[in-house]
Order: sequence, then structure tokens, then C-alpha cells
Amino acid sequence: MVGPAIRIRTQRILPRRKPRSQVLRRPKTTIARSNMGGEHFIDKNALLYAPEKLERKPETTITGFLGVDIRAGKVLAVEDFPQMRKPSYKIQVDFGPAVGPLWTSAQVTNYAKEELVGRVVVGTINLGAKKLPTGFVSEFLVMGALNPDGTVRLLDLPQDTLPGSCVM
Repeated sequence: MVGPAIRIRTQRILPRRKPRSQVLRRPKTTIARSNMGGEHFIDKNALLYAPEKLERKPETTITGFLGVDIRAGKVLAVEDFPQMRKPSYKIQVDFGPAVGPLWTSAQVTNYAKEELVGRVVVGTINLGAKKLPTGFVSEFLVMGALNPDGTVRLLDLPQDTLPGSCVM
């Protein structure tokens, strides 16, 4: 009697599984995380980020927008990051006297390291630190536009922009 009672109880708690043929599966070349968890794909053929494929995001409030701390920063150092699965750099950016230097990892190997050092970039600095599988802690998000194939084109500002300046 104990065996069937446990079986019935389990059937009530666990939801029924769909047959394998009805399970929706994401193709491997889609955007991995729509919440911008840091991962995107570069695919020369799929053109995942073509403007006509990107849906408009829901409206937000000015308060929500101003809650995101977007600043200008000057790139101090760029290092190869061979431990990452996708080609990446470790980038150190100075965000001025109030914030100081922060590190990030970015898939921007379409730029030479020498081309990045000294460049004024745009970074979002209050999204929280993210510990990568390698143990490296990414402290901010460097901002860029995605070409249709997923290649990142960094946003940049005039060279005389002061590090730490607010970007709106």
C-alpha cells in the first residue's frame, strides 16, 4: 500500500512533461540572454542583430533611465583574455576621481589593443560586479553598438571628455 500512495502523491506534485516532439528548443545561434547578461553571439551568416530583427523594448520612465549610471572613461590597459571561450580582452578604464579605475571583460577583439589604450569609452558602472567562470570579476559594462553580425562597435566620445563625466 505504501508504494502506490507515494506514486500518487508524486504525480500530484510534479507537473506532466510534454512529449519530446512538443518541447520548444532555442536554436544555438540565438541571443543567449535577453537580459543582457553579457553574452552575445558573433555570426557572420545569421545577422542576429540586424536592425529589422530587433524588437522595440517597452517604454521606461525617466527615473528608471536616470538610475543607470553611465559614465565616460579613459582606457588605461588592455590585456588578452585567452581563458574565455570567446575571444575577449580584459580592459581597465579610469572613470575619474569619484569612481576610479574599474576592470571589465569585453568581446571587442575586432580592435587592436593599441587602438583601445587612451580611447575615451562609455561604461555603465552600477549594474553590479559579475564573476566570470575564470574567476575574473567584471565591474562594469563597456557600451557599444552591435553590427548585424554581432561585432561590437564601441561607443566613443571626444578625446577631451573628462573621465567620470555623466553620459545621458
